[in-house]
Amino acid sequence: MVPTTRPRLEALTGLRYIAAVCVLLAHMSHNLPAGFGKSWLGALSSIGMPLFFCLSGFLMAYNYSLPFRQKFGRTLWTYYVARFARIYPVYVACLLLSFSFMGNFFHDLRDHREDTLKTLAYQGTLTHSWVHVPVFQDDHKPRTVCQGYLGVAWSVSTEAFFYLVFPLFALPLAKFVSGRGRMLAGTAVVYAVYLLAVYLVYRRVAPEAFGAGNFNMSRAWWKLYLSPYMRFGEFLIGALAGQYFLLRAGERPATGSRWWAGAGLLAGAAALLLVLNFVVHRPDKFGWTTRPRLLELMAYSVLFAPLCTVIIYQLAALPSLAQRALGCRPMVVLGEMSYCLYLLHPLGQSLFYPRAAGEGPMTDKYVVLYNNLAMVVGLHLMCLGMYRYWEVPAREWLRAKLDPKPKAPALTVVPAERRAA
Repeated sequence: MVPTTRPRLEALTGLRYIAAVCVLLAHMSHNLPAGFGKSWLGALSSIGMPLFFCLSGFLMAYNYSLPFRQKFGRTLWTYYVARFARIYPVYVACLLLSFSFMGNFFHDLRDHREDTLKTLAYQGTLTHSWVHVPVFQDDHKPRTVCQGYLGVAWSVSTEAFFYLVFPLFALPLAKFVSGRGRMLAGTAVVYAVYLLAVYLVYRRVAPEAFGAGNFNMSRAWWKLYLSPYMRFGEFLIGALAGQYFLLRAGERPATGSRWWAGAGLLAGAAALLLVLNFVVHRPDKFGWTTRPRLLELMAYSVLFAPLCTVIIYQLAALPSLAQRALGCRPMVVLGEMSYCLYLLHPLGQSLFYPRAAGEGPMTDKYVVLYNNLAMVVGLHLMCLGMYRYWEVPAREWLRAKLDPKPKAPALTVVPAERRAA
């Protein structure tokens, strides 16, 4: 029986911070000299992004499945307002900031006005990852609208697509997932379909194209990595697990052998995710003489989604040290500001390296460690400020304006003599 009230899953908020840190470390690796774990850190984005998308699907099913079944029409408006208020204010603020610290926006506006306005039209509506539209092709830096400005925001556009279409799947998903067997069968079908889709795209790309300098702006790369249509498999696998978790949320927590089985699944999935990710992206360290290109492309899509979902499910369901650690107050605060961390980390990095003056290309360990530590600390302080003084007030204001809750009726005090009569 599905419970009518749903407790907050604090450990999953902390896990969101871990996912954001994986992306941060991967992007930090671009500015590290050799010998600082550069290639190892660079592989972490293949963990961070699947965690984000699977976690999003899990939480959408957990938080909105029951309200959609009870009052679909009324919930639909509340849902869209909540999702818009959640992602748009911070996104717009970071997009505007990016015009100053991440490129040639004002040169583009002067020299390529049509392409600039086209890019802004897509980015302003959060649809820029939904299409592959090349722009600035006669410029020194050709791009697509998906990567026009604030490149990391492609995933926000992809999330916006997931949010848009989720209500279409909410009721069928709730009806389909009636037990563990159906959840596992649905996951297997989605997984197989998306792995096949990656394989079919891969077969249509010439081998030499993967080594081309402009491959990350190609239609093939957009299909494989950036488009919401290919990443929807991760979201859907997470949603299947979230619906199943909701179905069992009223049951007593696991104890005895069931607890040990859950703990083993959690630890095993986390360890396997790390090992497989490094095997795929650092095959030379594991004795592979050739790069497993197809496996690498699958890792950029749905390959790790089942492992990510097992981690998410067990952190939500299993009382454990990991659940308490990720659900403690400091981790929850960090998780709540992780959206700001994700969008602002290119700004934090741009403030510290490369610098026009100062130490310049010095690669002494103490210099590199100090500069990166200073960047991480400064970035966290900046993101906490953005979360506290912009994200929360803007979100609350938008929800109050667009979806005001009905006021409670005023209490009428009846005189004692009238009550007695």
